[in-house]
Amino acid sequence: MAVSFSPCSAWRSASQTKTPSWSSTGAAGLRLKSSVRLFTCDGLSTVSNWWSPCLPALLIVSLAGATFGGAYADTLRVPSQYPTIQAAVDAASPGDSISVADGLYQETPTIGTNKLTLVSEVAGGALIQEAAPVVSVSGDSVRIVGFRIDSTTFSSGNAALTLTGNDFVVESCLLSRGEPCVLVFSGTGTLRSCTVREGHEGVRVAGFGSDVILEDCDLVANSTSTVGAGLLVIHGTSATLIGCRFIGNYASIAGGGVFAERSPQGGASRVTADRCLFYDNSSRIGAAVASVEAEVTLRSCSIVGNTVLPNSVGGGVLDVEDSPTTPVVVERTIIAFNNGPALTCHSAVLPIVSCSNVFGNNDDGICGVDGGNNINLDPAFCSFESQDFHLQLGSPCAPGQSPPGCGLIGAFDPACVDPVLPTTWGAVKYRFRQKGVSR
Repeated sequence: MAVSFSPCSAWRSASQTKTPSWSSTGAAGLRLKSSVRLFTCDGLSTVSNWWSPCLPALLIVSLAGATFGGAYADTLRVPSQYPTIQAAVDAASPGDSISVADGLYQETPTIGTNKLTLVSEVAGGALIQEAAPVVSVSGDSVRIVGFRIDSTTFSSGNAALTLTGNDFVVESCLLSRGEPCVLVFSGTGTLRSCTVREGHEGVRVAGFGSDVILEDCDLVANSTSTVGAGLLVIHGTSATLIGCRFIGNYASIAGGGVFAERSPQGGASRVTADRCLFYDNSSRIGAAVASVEAEVTLRSCSIVGNTVLPNSVGGGVLDVEDSPTTPVVVERTIIAFNNGPALTCHSAVLPIVSCSNVFGNNDDGICGVDGGNNINLDPAFCSFESQDFHLQLGSPCAPGQSPPGCGLIGAFDPACVDPVLPTTWGAVKYRFRQKGVSR
């Protein structure tokens, strides 16, 4: 008599709960990250519950839970899974993320893994604080988001954050102290929506090939006994500034806001600033910007309330020294109410100034080439006293009011807003009653 045999019934009779005998890597390079759903001859089952030899029906793997080839992005948590940031970095693979809880982390992480993302669970909640160098990044395509990184010491060349990899992104971070605060050395990448403050130099871009973008960043209260308090660009490197604010930086010699200098080996350094504010910076030469054989373009910037310190060389708010064959360019920029000459030149190749408003400085003269459509009128800021450098609607720098073809002059649109006083619902009701309005 013929006897039928079902491997499923035989397996069930042996055990209803078996665990897989394979490793976490699985068969054929399948790496399991979460439960794998199986259609077996019993219907839908789960590997994490039991393992059946009845596989020939169909195997369905969740794309979010498993991948082939042994690679997937994981999230490592500090301190719940790893006690320190460095421990998580050491355990991470390219593509992984490290999520860091609020708290103080007294360590100096070194990040050499490519394509790694470090995120503070709450913006500004995780503070990495130690003697510089604090955080060092040599891996490529590393992203750091939402941290406070603070150096407890000032030691030449040792930064709160050192970036030597390519394609880095540092976003929404508060970076403070260090000498400099941020060092980009032979690296490329972007700092976005960051505050860089109280460093002996804010950001230093050095090492041949460095190219950095600073977007929507604040560089505040940095200082140096030499040059380049807010931003120092040397060795033939490049920096692009978009919507940044340089406020209250001090350089003893030159470049309170920005200093750019040519390198004999690397060629001319390059700085392009677009829609940036330079306010309350000070130095003997170039209180806002100093250029020495560098290629500098200032476009749609507001340069206001900076101070040229007493000196013997006649440096101005903008100072150009020995410009290369490519002239410094100033266009659609407001240079107003500065304590010192607006623009000084010590160069055979003179800067080109066009569609700009130079007004209310100690000396409103333009030492460069007049590129046309420049004006000398009160820019009509919303409130100089409150540091609101948006324009009034009737400003001569506003679109429609500025010279033909210039459009907006300066970094900020016409956008004056009446102040809104803080109040409570009780106060509102009281004011209505005072006017005889009943409830």
